[in-house]
Amino acid sequence: MVLLINTSLLRFGGAVQVALSFINECKHHPGHTYHVLVGPGVGKSLKKNDFPSNFFFYDLNFGPVALWKIPSIAFRLSRLERRIGPDCVVTTSGPSYWHTRAPHLMGYNLPLYIYRESPYFRTVPFYRKLRPALKKRMHLWFFKRDATAYLVQTDDVGNRVKTLLKNDHVFTVSNTYSHFFTGPLNRDNKLPGKKGNEIRLFTPTSYYAHKNLEIIPLVSNELKNRHIHHIRFILTLDDRNFIRVAGGNKREDIVNIGPLKPEECPPVYRECDFMFL
Repeated sequence: MVLLINTSLLRFGGAVQVALSFINECKHHPGHTYHVLVGPGVGKSLKKNDFPSNFFFYDLNFGPVALWKIPSIAFRLSRLERRIGPDCVVTTSGPSYWHTRAPHLMGYNLPLYIYRESPYFRTVPFYRKLRPALKKRMHLWFFKRDATAYLVQTDDVGNRVKTLLKNDHVFTVSNTYSHFFTGPLNRDNKLPGKKGNEIRLFTPTSYYAHKNLEIIPLVSNELKNRHIHHIRFILTLDDRNFIRVAGGNKREDIVNIGPLKPEECPPVYRECDFMFL
């Protein structure tokens, strides 16, 4: 089988880890040929030289998706599909904004659209709900148009996606920890040594509004009001979003080490005590 794996639109976040995990697992199924469309997020961590000769890679960088870009994205991906002639296309995280000729298996990783009971919707003003509502209508249209079947990571998400998309072709493939956690551990510390009885809470994520990261300074301030001063929050945000979350003030209780590649996460877990997400 010739498989075309599409990660071309992935730039950051957990979807990158999902894609890397899937691509690396394909090495254990040598009877197929794999053509991988590599987006910038995946490209930062993908070690192409570690793959056998039945893997072919195509580096793509469309930048942030905008409506006016979608026709050119679809045109370029369709041209690659015609050249490769795959038996099946797998987009690890949709939507792909691309209608394929071959059967198209698409990953669904957008919890905001299926967990409407989330407290997030009770806390944000109306104008901040409007844009996600418009994006949802657009995303669902592309999901329904472009996918033959859907992949999810849990059965609960699968049941909700079946209802959302009115389609029973939804299959669960559980995610797991990355192979980076089973190899030799990089001993280089990302953080300075602990002070006294310091406890570190690690938040390994990019910025998403529904993750409610803005609660972290509020929690830290409340701890201080209760005379608890040994808790440190460790974030992995870019500078712009760190300012959004913590105000950009230099404070000892909230430390930002910047975005991490998946392979850089194991030593940080070693240096911290709990995950806070």
